[in-house]
Amino acid sequence: MTLHPAVMGRFYEDFVVGDVFQHPLGRTVLETDNAWFTMLTLNTNQNHFN
Repeated sequence: MTLHPAVMGRFYEDFVVGDVFQHPLGRTVLETDNAWFTMLTLNTNQNHFN
């Protein structure tokens, strides 16, 4: 696992499995966040939950 600073402008090819990027405003997305987003967008596709 390699720790990188958050930098804008990266391409898909720049990412490697196991890399960790620290962001100054990071947060964990909770189940509640997912529920609120689902209610807001009316997107109830099971791909987002399972």
